[in-house]
Amino acid sequence: MHSSPRTDWEGTYFDGRVAERHTVTVTLTAASLRIERADGRTILWSYGEVRQAQGARPGEPARLERGGDEPEVLVVDDPDFLGAIRDVAPHYRDRFTDASRRRARTRAVVAGVAAAVAAAGAVYVWIIPLLAARVAARLPVTWEESLGRRVVAEMVDSTAICPHPAALDRLVGRLAAAADARYAFRVTVVSDSIVNAFAAPGGYLVVYRGLLELAETPEELAGVLAHEMQHVLLQHGTQAVLREIPLRLMVAAVTADAGLAGQVAGAAATLGSLRYGRQAEEEADREGMRMLQRARVDPRGMVTFFGRLQERVGDVPRVAAYLSTHPRTEARIARLEGLAAAATDAAEPLIDAEAWEDVRRACAASGPVEPRFRL
Repeated sequence: MHSSPRTDWEGTYFDGRVAERHTVTVTLTAASLRIERADGRTILWSYGEVRQAQGARPGEPARLERGGDEPEVLVVDDPDFLGAIRDVAPHYRDRFTDASRRRARTRAVVAGVAAAVAAAGAVYVWIIPLLAARVAARLPVTWEESLGRRVVAEMVDSTAICPHPAALDRLVGRLAAAADARYAFRVTVVSDSIVNAFAAPGGYLVVYRGLLELAETPEELAGVLAHEMQHVLLQHGTQAVLREIPLRLMVAAVTADAGLAGQVAGAAATLGSLRYGRQAEEEADREGMRMLQRARVDPRGMVTFFGRLQERVGDVPRVAAYLSTHPRTEARIARLEGLAAAATDAAEPLIDAEAWEDVRRACAASGPVEPRFRL
């Protein structure tokens, strides 16, 4: 059984003409407030002519006013007073807001925002990656090539590019043929002492002089390139850009920034320092190993190169650039060793010693370049 709402309240009344305060009893009816002064005078306030001045915040007394420039004022300290008016006179509920209703509305807003954030997070974590993979698979190669060119232009100082021997192109061509690739792989060699390499969408491979100098055999270089080529073939970079574009477009809509072309450019610029997730890295390792085996290249070269990087992790900043975007762990090295051990086809030489020396010294004629570090 529900109890009847309280209808009688103690309050203070000001008539708006003099500063005298009157202690009053306020009775609530369905249509009006009945205000009884100690001197026996009774005042009726219709709810329709009353406005609320205070009481919506916790700790505030309820202050109701009636009239123009010098209004009559009624103050009730009890925090339940406004809620009682809403119960007794439901037709006038919207004219009166109590602190408990404000708190409930605030909780509802907070809950709504939290739900929206959670939904947006779910979209970003699950839905957008799924859509990005499907869209990437249907993109024309020319679109990815255009994106790759933009990435290279953003990340590489054109004055530091040096010519490389045909032997390097033959090495890449042998790997690409084993993968039946739909991309035409292009190699750019940069005269910079950092140990770094990255792949851009559409078949662009960027190799730094420091990495060529650190590799001890053609097979070690082939292991790095096979891993990077798999990022292209598996469209990891393209999907990363597609995942980022929706978020950039939302920010652009709020800030009135550049349109789609500008956001694609901005997303592309992030690829040079991109850290792929564990799944993408393991996938590039695994498929890179298979590429080496199909090309009849000794897969142990990938293991020895990455293993040496792991051992020399303290040699900063010389090896830090590649490790920063391609983290290696002992468990991962162990997986590579297991994949290499499973190879059954006999390996065939990649290039002879003289051609290999030409590859390693590709930038020798360019002279020393001040090291730059991308960590």
